[in-house]
Amino acid sequence: IDKSVPTVSVTSTTGNGSYKAGVSINVTLTFTEQVTLAGTGTPSLSIALNSGASLQVSPFSNSTSVAVTYTVAAGQTTSDLTVSSLTLSSGATLRDAAGNNVILSIAVGSNLADTSNIQVDTTPPAQPTLSSPANASFTNNTNPSLSWNAVADAPKYDVQVDQANSFDQPLVAEVSDLSLTAWTLTISLVDGVPHYWRVRAKDAAGNTSNWSAFRWFSVDITPPETTFSSTPASMTSGVNHTFTFTSDVGATFEGKLDNGSWDAVSSAIAFGVSDGQHTYQVRATDPAGNVDPTPASFTWTKDTAPPSGSLEINYGYP
Repeated sequence: IDKSVPTVSVTSTTGNGSYKAGVSINVTLTFTEQVTLAGTGTPSLSIALNSGASLQVSPFSNSTSVAVTYTVAAGQTTSDLTVSSLTLSSGATLRDAAGNNVILSIAVGSNLADTSNIQVDTTPPAQPTLSSPANASFTNNTNPSLSWNAVADAPKYDVQVDQANSFDQPLVAEVSDLSLTAWTLTISLVDGVPHYWRVRAKDAAGNTSNWSAFRWFSVDITPPETTFSSTPASMTSGVNHTFTFTSDVGATFEGKLDNGSWDAVSSAIAFGVSDGQHTYQVRATDPAGNVDPTPASFTWTKDTAPPSGSLEINYGYP
């Protein structure tokens, strides 16, 4: 007479790791002896998982194990997958050949979480925030570096760069599963063309965030040209000497008098000088950082000394 009561344990052939919606995970029930699932109506064994899923086992005969596929669905989550309960449908039996019913409570140490570490994660990570370069900025680097803020629980990132903000394929450049929060482009970008970029985060399960709001920047490797709008007269006795000058939109300026140093100036400057010949130079730096290699230059002479000599007046007398 067989009075041994069958017990059940739960394992999985799926490797440890984090899994997202749509991924299949193996759940295997192993019995201490051959058992049969049968009964009236439509007998089944329900496996409740702590992720919120419920699996159904159909009738089987004289088997020591049964495998079920768990396909992760949206909204399900757990940090360590395990079986919460086993339940027979009404009229179903699960017993050995001698008629001993399987004990459906799983013993400590025999559940799925005891032998595996399978995580179910269907929640996408937060959207990244772009850091550099700033939106609507310019750079003279044809291989710029892009950076963004790290997202919690997102060890990887995808980046796209294109000349249109629709990001239609083929893209100018892209990278997937980057483990850093910065990327330096290895291709040289076209000068004078706006480039748009965006980033999305990816967690360990493979869930992806929405794409970040895009930014654009433009590569500019052409130096600016600096031009004087007004200058003093080439010969003057004036006290103040005024210069105005222009260049690219958004440019900044530096000025230098004679052999002095380059100093930041606005688009106009007035100053006094000593008598003699002087040269004033101005160079522009555009928003991309390009510096005018041929500064605007003007040379003039200041002369405040009265004319010297004598004047002889002849009134017609001998």
